[in-house]
Amino acid sequence: MKTFSTLIIMLACAVNTYGSNIERKLIVGGDVVPANTKTYMTGLRATIGGNSLCGGSLISPTHVLTASHCVGYDIRWASIGSHFRNGTQNSEQIRVISIMNHPNYSENVLFSDDFLVLELAKPSSFKPVKLAAADDSDFKAGKWATTMGWGTNVETNGTYPYELQRVDVQLVSDEACANYATVDSSMRRVPPRHRAFHEAYKSQSCSYHSAKGVRVKPGTLL
Repeated sequence: MKTFSTLIIMLACAVNTYGSNIERKLIVGGDVVPANTKTYMTGLRATIGGNSLCGGSLISPTHVLTASHCVGYDIRWASIGSHFRNGTQNSEQIRVISIMNHPNYSENVLFSDDFLVLELAKPSSFKPVKLAAADDSDFKAGKWATTMGWGTNVETNGTYPYELQRVDVQLVSDEACANYATVDSSMRRVPPRHRAFHEAYKSQSCSYHSAKGVRVKPGTLL
C-alpha cells in the first residue's frame, strides 16, 4: 500500500463532479517549479506531444503512479521529466503498454480506491522518486509537503499553466481532513494516514486537484 499512498493523500481532499463529467484541477497560490529539477514528474497524454491530461510520478524505471479516474482520458503516452504541459522539450516520451487499475475502483464511488499504476514500454532514463518509509515515519501532522501539477492556479475562470507548478502544504490527520471532505474508507487503510491540507486555504492543491505528485521535504513521495 505504500506504493499507492501518494494518490491516497492527493485525492483525500479533492472534489470531482463525476456526475456531470467535470473535473476541476487547481493549484491555488502555486509557483513555477525550476526546470529539470523534478524529473520524476510525468505528464500523461493521449498523443505524444499533446496536453498532459493528468499528472503522475515515476516510481520505478517502468512504472508511473497516478489516479484511476485518469483512464477516462485515453492515456497512451507518458512524458517523463515534463516541465511543460505539452510538447516534448527536455522530456522523455514513452508509450504506456499496461494499465494496472485497482480491482475495487468504480467511477460511481467518489474517492474509492482511486489509484493505478501504468507500465511503460521501456525503462525511463530518469531517476524515480523516493517512496515513503514503510514505518509511516513520513506521515506526521504538521510536516510540510510539496505538491506539483499543471492545474489552474486560480479558483475561477483560470487557465492551465504551461509550466509545472508547485505549492507547499501541511500534512494533517485523517480526522482534520474529514472535516472538509467525505473520504471513502478505502483511502485510509494504512494508519496513521495523514492528508495534505493547508489550514488557512492560502495555498491549495487539496481542493479540486488530483493525480499529481506529493512530496514530503526533503524529497520523499508519500
